[in-house]
Amino acid sequence: MTAGRLGTIRWQPVLFRLLTLVGLVDSSALVADYVFGIGTFCSADDPCAEVAASSYGEVFGVPLAAVGLAGFGLALVVSLIPTRWGVAASRALALAAGLAGLALLVIQFAVLRQVCPYCVVADLSAVGLAVAAALWRPGAGHPSGLWLWVAVFGWIWAGLAAALGPIIWEAAHLPAAAPEQVRAHWVSGKITAVEVTDFDCPSCQRADPIVREWLGRHPDVRFVRLPSPIPAHENAWPAALAYVAADRQGKGDEMATALYTGARDPAGCRRTAERLGLDLAAYDKVVRDPATESQIRATMKWAEEAKMGRPFFWIQDEVVIGAPTLERLDAALARARPAP
Repeated sequence: MTAGRLGTIRWQPVLFRLLTLVGLVDSSALVADYVFGIGTFCSADDPCAEVAASSYGEVFGVPLAAVGLAGFGLALVVSLIPTRWGVAASRALALAAGLAGLALLVIQFAVLRQVCPYCVVADLSAVGLAVAAALWRPGAGHPSGLWLWVAVFGWIWAGLAAALGPIIWEAAHLPAAAPEQVRAHWVSGKITAVEVTDFDCPSCQRADPIVREWLGRHPDVRFVRLPSPIPAHENAWPAALAYVAADRQGKGDEMATALYTGARDPAGCRRTAERLGLDLAAYDKVVRDPATESQIRATMKWAEEAKMGRPFFWIQDEVVIGAPTLERLDAALARARPAP
């Protein structure tokens, strides 16, 4: 294998393509969590969920992770074009990616003050692309002849593995049936929808009006709401206690609406209970009862073991993870079968 046959292989294009593979893996992991919501890579109590759910997590309704997946993939493909035009296009793409990566790093550290490790690696990969491209000059940087096609197909297969691997992995770990903790709420002859939620979670708050509209369309569906506070959310725990206390007095739905949209600190929850006309003595007793804490912690334990981001829904054995749409809920309902 001579230098004449292989050409003079420079380190800049190799580094450039390796960085695109790193970006593809990270972006694919974030896309997988977004699509399937299991939290295999970023669990519900990681900062990843907060960063993704922020106003900076999408561009015109498209998740940034999906934009990154497409961008890194395009950069890899263009870098394989063995012409001066290919190098120039790669440098232009890398410059845009680098600027975007820098901006997103600033947003995470300075604006959101929340850091998603996967996002940071993807953003640093984009910045690295810009540096590698700036050092990459047109000239001999590709193998020649047969070795050119070997290299091209090798990089393409590596790119496909990086882009699809995390998505396939997470899809393979989707739960096949509802756990026993969900089945415990089933009623014979009925379809039961069980929601696991955190009142302090932005995704759960966005989901609530959609769920209410869906339940209004399907009054025969039995609905059970289980609070599962995410430890990183400051007021998730007092809100969960307040919901259980209100639900014991038949005002769970009213309390849930108030908690999703209003105060969730202990004093604010108690004021809401008073406004809803609850028996405050009974409310306080439930809030302070160790059995209430045990009930909530039991839900937290199996919800964390399930590694699903909040909210998630079981409609009989059909699961819907993350902020739902009416269409996703309807599709799950169409597949569901009443409990025997």
